[in-house]
Amino acid sequence: MAIDLESEPPFRVGGVAIDPVSREATYSGSHERLQPQTLKVLIALHRRQNQVVTRHDLVDSCWDGRIVGDDVINRSIQLLRQF
Repeated sequence: MAIDLESEPPFRVGGVAIDPVSREATYSGSHERLQPQTLKVLIALHRRQNQVVTRHDLVDSCWDGRIVGDDVINRSIQLLRQF
């Protein structure tokens, strides 16, 4: 299912509060704004906690099925790991 940031409810990951509408992450009194595609990947992974999420799943839900290269997906994952 495609991810629409405007209709996603806020959620928590560990000690971080995520607001998809504003794309803001709040933790330890700090705020950081996430890039839309990176946030979509985070939402896709959060929706399927403790499950395998394939690259195909990510393309379907985060890129609306458009053809994207592995580099694009890898970059989103890398940004999440740094975050």
